[in-house]
Order: sequence, then structure tokens, then C-alpha cells
Amino acid sequence: MNPTPTPPTPQEREARRVEALRGLGILDTPAEALLDSLVRSAAAACGTASAVLNLLDERRQWTKAQYGVPLLGQMPREESICTLVVESSTYLEIPDTLADPRVSAKPCVTGELALRFYAGAPLVTADGYVVGTLCVLDRAPRLGGLLEHQRRALQELAVAAMQSLLMRQAAHRNLHSSSEQMFRELSESCPIGIFHTDASAKVIYVNPAGAGIFGRAPQDLLGDHWVGSVHEQDRAGVVSLWYAAAAAGTLFDHTYRAVRRDGITVNVRVRAQAVRLPDGSTGGYVGSVEDVGEQVRHEAQLQASQETLQRSEERLHRALEGSGLALWDLDVPAQTVYLSEQWAAMLGGEPRETRCTSRALLQLVPLEDVPGVREALATVLRGESPRYVVQHRVKRNDGSLLWIHSEGRVAERAADGAPLRMVGTNRDITQGKQAEQELRIARDAADAANAAKSQFLATLSHEIRTPLNGVIGFNGLLLDGPLDEEKRPYAELARRSGEALLHLLNDFLDFSKIEAGHLDLELVDFDPRLEAGHALNLVREVALKKGLQLELAGATPPRVRGDAARLRQILLNLVSNAVKFTEQGRVSVHCQVLDQADDRICLLFEVSDTGI
Repeated sequence: MNPTPTPPTPQEREARRVEALRGLGILDTPAEALLDSLVRSAAAACGTASAVLNLLDERRQWTKAQYGVPLLGQMPREESICTLVVESSTYLEIPDTLADPRVSAKPCVTGELALRFYAGAPLVTADGYVVGTLCVLDRAPRLGGLLEHQRRALQELAVAAMQSLLMRQAAHRNLHSSSEQMFRELSESCPIGIFHTDASAKVIYVNPAGAGIFGRAPQDLLGDHWVGSVHEQDRAGVVSLWYAAAAAGTLFDHTYRAVRRDGITVNVRVRAQAVRLPDGSTGGYVGSVEDVGEQVRHEAQLQASQETLQRSEERLHRALEGSGLALWDLDVPAQTVYLSEQWAAMLGGEPRETRCTSRALLQLVPLEDVPGVREALATVLRGESPRYVVQHRVKRNDGSLLWIHSEGRVAERAADGAPLRMVGTNRDITQGKQAEQELRIARDAADAANAAKSQFLATLSHEIRTPLNGVIGFNGLLLDGPLDEEKRPYAELARRSGEALLHLLNDFLDFSKIEAGHLDLELVDFDPRLEAGHALNLVREVALKKGLQLELAGATPPRVRGDAARLRQILLNLVSNAVKFTEQGRVSVHCQVLDQADDRICLLFEVSDTGI
């Protein structure tokens, strides 16, 4: 009975895997058209920006073929994402590398490459050893990942790549006996078009994939001159490039339009290399051809989108320059801020974009303004307000202070609703604030001057009224005494003139009190109809001289409570004007109750005259 064989340790299996890789004889060899074509096909099939074929030995990842990325060369194995595929021996797909803790810190994710999407299929030998990967990459995450048919295509291309490596190994072992057969077997199963021409550029071999691009059977293409299929508008340029590459012995690698027999135009990429005979002459050409129509359309759409975006950015830039607004973009978790070029110009510097921390930005704000800024931001972050709006000062480069109006909103939230990003604008309102300050100073000065004027009028009225009351009083005593008929009219005239002057001073005093806000109303019992009669009596002498009739009509309650003097003063002004501008006829005062409720009454006094 044979004992059960002991399974190899992980170290032994890794050593055998590396041995199988080295046995392929592929490490550190030049680029090969077939493998480069397989890599491009993987990118096209999966709709990604780039694809690579990587091989991993015990210490490094070495890139054999690549498309759409800068020359990679090699990197330490621990920095490679493909290590996960080699270790698990299974297909691996990472929709967003920044969200996967296994790879989020690797340099190819955080560094210049900035890879955000990864899908890798293992390259498996016949003995089950994973020697590398065929992977597709992108700088934008794909949250939905690849489609199912894209995954199958990537894995099938990985199998084809592994077959090509094995055939290459076998071809090197049997180079002189079966190289042509190996080439045909490999190309027949390859999804990329493979062709071979003689020295005159006539097709002597094409695989099914290559013939399918032109819509014909492989046998139907034999003997055709490939130049005949080139679009007439591209033909001269392509032929010139072909001869230049042949003369220099370099690789021909160009994309052009080809026309099928049915008239359909296809975009193809052809890579070809001259086959040198022992004497150094050209024995023909071997290369690959692939349909890149989808890629060309995608690039055209991308170019159009980029041009549209560029025009939109230019319009936005001009609009911002014209409006004087500075855009800002706050990364809430990281507390970093981006500010557009206008911000640096606001601070007195050259226009340039600014990136800084929120702490550094807040240091430009005077300490007394900081609480208002923090509170305005906190209310938005707590969800209490949809908009961030605040006005505060900012220190300019020269030390002066700039007033800004800042407003914004939350532009992006996490799944739990927490704010992730805020965007907004800053606007210079320094001139507006200065105008407000100047207006406030002017208003205060006007108020002070008005108050001084009112105080002056009040003082003047008071100082004049005191001696005037004495004059009127003594004139009254004079009238009460014995006066002859010649002097009494003079005394009466002096009395009326004094009362008129006193009335004028009372008006001045009232106006000054109103402007100063100190006008007080008396509250006494009086007969409103009687006060109306007093007002008429004061102008009766003037009215009689002009031959005018004075009338008092209507009825009011005999006793109300209010300011009798103010009522008499108002009525006197009205009837005085009526008498003044009426030459004949009459002046009438009509009084009536307009409304009465509980302890309040509304009286209406109407003064009418017959006019000039």
C-alpha cells in the first residue's frame, strides 16, 4: 500500500510557480505584437481606458504588454494589485479601489497612476500555476463593475494569452522544426486578426479573425494587395508611412479607414514588422489587424465632450471674472478647501487657484467675526438650514480688511445623510459696507443738526413768548382801564397783534416739539362746538371787514375729554386760511359725530368757503 503523498507547503508551491514562470522564457523580453494586440482587445472588449499583461516572480511584477498607460516596466510585488489574483488563483474585480482596504493604500492607487477600477483574470499554466494576470484598468470607479459578457471576454482573452505564452515556449523549443505550424495554430485561435504578406505586400496568410474584419473568408483574401482596401482619402498617407517603416526597419503601427467589398467603411489598427531574410533583405511582413471602430467613435465622443466642457469652463471663467465671484469647494471630512483664481485676486495677489485647510482659511478672519462664521457653518452641517450665508471680514495680503458675502450649500452627502462636500461663492462687498458706513455717519449728522435746530426753535420760542405774554397782559390791563375813543382802537390793535404773534410762536414751538418727539397732548373736559365758535370769533373782525358771513352748524356732545387747545389751534388755521382766500360770500364750520363706541368718540369738523 502506497503512502498518501504529502501536499506541498505554500513555500514549495510558490517556488514551483516561479519555476513554471521562468520556464516560459518570457521575462525581460521585448514587446510582441500578438500580446500587445491581446491587451488592446481586452481594453476594447471591457470598455476601459487601459489594459496590461503582468507576470509576477518571487519579488516583482513585470509588465510584458500594456495599452493606455505610461510605460510601467516593473514594480515591487507587494505594491501590485495582481498579487491578490496570483494568491487566490481566481478572477478578481474591484469596482472602486479607494473603497477596498486591501488595495486603497497601494501606490498605484494613491500615486500618479491613480487607478480606481481593476479587473484581473489569472494566467494559469496546464499544471494550475498562476504566473500572472491579464487585467483591465480605469481611473474612474465602476460601481456596477463589468457586464457579464465583458467578464467572459476578459477571461477568454486571458486563456488565449496563456496559450500564446505556452505556444511561444514551445516555439522556442522547436523553432527550426515547427515555427510555421505553431504560428498558424496560435493565430487560428486568436481573436485578433493576424496576417502575413510577401515582400510585395500581397497577402499569403490571414486568420479568420482578420478576414472577418473585412467581411470575407480567409481564402478569398489570399493574393490581394492590402493597399487596395485602404480608403482612398487615407491611402497616400498610409502607403508613405508603410514604406518609411519598412526602410527604417521599424514597427508600422497606424490607424486608418478601410473599405470592405460591400462598401462599409471600418476603422482598423494595423501593426506590422518586416521579416528579414538571412541576407538582410525583406522577406515579407507579419502583423496584426483589429477593428477599432468603437474605440474611434468613443474617442470622437470624448473629444467632443472635452471641447464642450472646455467651452463651458471658459464661459464659466469669463462669467466669474465679470461677476467678481470666487468659487469655493469644501471637503467636509478632510476639512480642505479649493478656491478659484478670483479669491487670490480679492486678497490683493495674482489670480491663481488656492488649496488650503479650513483652519488656514479661518486664520484670515478677525477673531470677533469667527463665531458668526462657525455658527453659520454649523447650522448647515447640523441640517438646521439648507444654505450657508454669512458676511464677515477677511485680512488681505497688505493687512487691510476686506468685507465678503459668503454663501453656499451641501452638494454631496453620504449614505447616512452626513455632508461630504459643500460648494459656494465669496463676493467682495467692501464698497457696499463703506457706503453703508458713510450713509450712517451722514444720517447721524443730519439727525444731530435737526435736533439742534429743534432745540434752538424751542428755546427761541420760549424766550420770546415770556416777554410777549407780559406785553399782552399789560395791554389787557390798559384796555380794562379808561381809554378815550381815539386810543382804544390802537390798544385793541396792539392786543390782536400780540395774540397773533403769540399764536405764531405757539406754532413754531409745536413744530419743534414734533421734530424733537416731545409734543404732549392735554386731556381736559371741554365743549367742542364752543371751541369751534372761539376759532370763528378770532377771525370775525377780519371777516366783517371783508363783508364775509361766518357760520357754525351741526351738533356735538356738550362735553368731551381731549386737548381743546390743539383743536382750537387747528380750526383757527383752517378758518384763517378760508377767510384769507375768500373775497365774498361766507366761511362755514360744520361739526358732527362720526362714530361713537363706549368711552371713545370720533368728531368730524368741516371748514368750507365760497372761494376767491
